[in-house]
Amino acid sequence: MFNSIVNMHVGLAGSGKSHLAYTFPKFYCISTEPNNHWVWELNPELKKNMVKHEYFIPEKNTLKDMFVQIEDKINEAKELHVKGEVDTLILDNLTYLVHNRWMWIKLYAKKLTRTGEVDTRGMYGDLRSWGYDFLLMNILSFKGNVVVNVHEMQENDEALDKKIDKSITIVPNITGGLRNDVDGLFSNVFYLSKINRKEGGYRYMCRTNKGSSKNAKNRFNLDEVLEDVSYQVIRDAINKTTNKKGEK
Repeated sequence: MFNSIVNMHVGLAGSGKSHLAYTFPKFYCISTEPNNHWVWELNPELKKNMVKHEYFIPEKNTLKDMFVQIEDKINEAKELHVKGEVDTLILDNLTYLVHNRWMWIKLYAKKLTRTGEVDTRGMYGDLRSWGYDFLLMNILSFKGNVVVNVHEMQENDEALDKKIDKSITIVPNITGGLRNDVDGLFSNVFYLSKINRKEGGYRYMCRTNKGSSKNAKNRFNLDEVLEDVSYQVIRDAINKTTNKKGEK
């Protein structure tokens, strides 16, 4: 039986990642993106979905313990889910979280080679392992809806040369090699865009299948593009393809 949505939303800044995430019901948001509270402050219909919103913006005196505190808040969200108070866990944004972890590794877990030089390669390996473990054991172990937002970027030529499918040039903007693993962890990987309406306002859209140099995917045989995308639009589209129309 289809119960929860497990999504990664990829897009440029301003493409509607946070807006879409905040349409999900009863959300607990772990935020590493400065000032993204304005999305729901300026859209009161989104604010009603919020149960809790926790910021983790690193400073010199907070970075060391930040990741322990994040895990504590995720555990709180899980406890609230068991009580029926939280339906959705949001991580907004993975790009910043991984970059912050890279800062942490350079400060508190630096590796050296046998000759005493900084072992950047080994540290990137640690970053990749940490990111995979963090997503799997902390975020994706949440039993309700999961939304992880991440910026997109153009892959560089050196990285493209190593890829089998060189048609995929737009990838999640994640420091290190985690961006090569992350797609497989989610049921849906949606690439978002936002266009102006002639009558005013914006139209939010997402690509749900591979195309346009993007490795979007879904496990529900959805249409290639969803328009005016929101939690309910996604839920209805999945229900349609799984013959569970009207399930909420």
